[in-house]
Amino acid sequence: MAISVARVLELPGLREARLIAGRAGLSNEVDGIGLMESLDSIEWLTARKLIINNARAFASCSDQEWAGLIESFVDRGVPGLVIKLGRYVSAVPARALQRADELAFPIIVPPFDSEPAQIISDVYFELFNADGAPTEGEDVRADVVLRDIALGREDWRVLRANVAGLGWQVTRPYGVAVVYGAEMPTAGKGIGPFREAAREAGFPHGFFVAGRYVAIALLDGESDLERALRARAERFLRALEHRAPDGSWHLGLGGFHDSLLSLPECCTEAGQALAVSRAVSEAERIVAFDDLGFLGILLEGRNRDRLERVYQQAFSLLKQHDEEAGTEYAETVRVYACVGMSTKLAAEALFVHENTVRYRISTVKDYFKEKRFGAGIGLNFELLCLLCRLRDARRGMAKQAEQ
Repeated sequence: MAISVARVLELPGLREARLIAGRAGLSNEVDGIGLMESLDSIEWLTARKLIINNARAFASCSDQEWAGLIESFVDRGVPGLVIKLGRYVSAVPARALQRADELAFPIIVPPFDSEPAQIISDVYFELFNADGAPTEGEDVRADVVLRDIALGREDWRVLRANVAGLGWQVTRPYGVAVVYGAEMPTAGKGIGPFREAAREAGFPHGFFVAGRYVAIALLDGESDLERALRARAERFLRALEHRAPDGSWHLGLGGFHDSLLSLPECCTEAGQALAVSRAVSEAERIVAFDDLGFLGILLEGRNRDRLERVYQQAFSLLKQHDEEAGTEYAETVRVYACVGMSTKLAAEALFVHENTVRYRISTVKDYFKEKRFGAGIGLNFELLCLLCRLRDARRGMAKQAEQ
C-alpha cells in the first residue's frame, strides 16, 4: 500500500511545511523513504520513495544541475523531495522550481525545527495503518491518540476529548517501556511481528518514534504496578530475542503515573532509563527510571537544559586549555568516557600509551578541582563522563533512526 504526497503533508511533522513547487504532483504515491547522502546516491533511488534531505548533497549544484536532478528523480519514479533549507542551501533555484512544476514533482520545505527522524516515523506509521495492519480499528485509533498525547501534538482539551472518544477515562494507571535494538524494524519491514511481540507481552498499544518503539501497558486492576510492568517488560524482551536471536535489545521503563495526560513525562523518563541502559557498561538491559536514584533526579526533563550547560561549560574549558597549551584533554576525556572509563581501551582508541591516558585524566581531574563553578564547588569528573556516555548513546540511536 501507499499514501499520497498530499497525505504526507497532513502528517504532524509536516503540517507547517511549505510546498514550493510541483502542486500537480500531490497525488504521487509514497510507499517509503529514500535518503540521499551525495549526488552519487541517485542511482540507488527507487520508485515511490519520498526523498528527505538536509540539502548538503545539493550545496555545490548549479542551476542547470538542479534542473537535471529534478528530471532524474522523475525518471526514477521518485514522488517528491522534502528538503531543509538554510544551512547548506538558502533557496532552490528558480529554474529547478519551474522544472518541478512542469514535471509535477512536489518540492517541500519542512518547518525549521523539524527532525528527519520524526518525519520518517510519521510516514511509516501512516503507511503501516494504510497497509491493513492486523489490528482492530479501535486499536489503531488508540495508538494514534496515545502517540499524539505523548508527543504533545494537540491542545489538552482535544486530547481529553479523543481519550473520551475511545471510551476511556483520562485517569487510569499505565506504564511505558521504550525499546531499542539493532534489529529494530526499518523501511516498513518487520513491523507486524514486532507489534505482535509487544501485544503478546502485555503492551497492547504503542508507536515508533525516532528509531525507538514506545510500548504502553494499561495496568487497570493490577495490585503491584511495578511488578506487573517489570514482568511485561521481561516477556517483551524474551519475545524480541526469540524473533531476532542475534539482536541486542535494551528497554527503559518510565515511572508510574495515573493520568494519560502525563504520558509525555512518562515517555521522557523511559527514554532516559533507556539511555542509561545503553550507556552504562554492563548495565541490565531493562532499566527503570525509578531505580536510578540520584541520577534519576539529575536526568529529570526539567534539568536537561541545565545539565547540557554544565557539560558544554566543562568541555569549553578543556578545549580552551588545549588551544592554549597544545594538549588533547577534551578528546581524551570524551574517548575515555565513551569506552567505559577504561584507560586501556582509551589508549587503544587514541593510539597512545596507557600511562599517557592516566596522566591526562589525573591532570584533568585536578584542573576541574581548581576551576570552580560557583559557591566553591568543583565539577564532578565521573558525572561529566556519564553525561558524555549518555550523549554518545543518544547520538548512536538517533543516527540509526536516520539511516
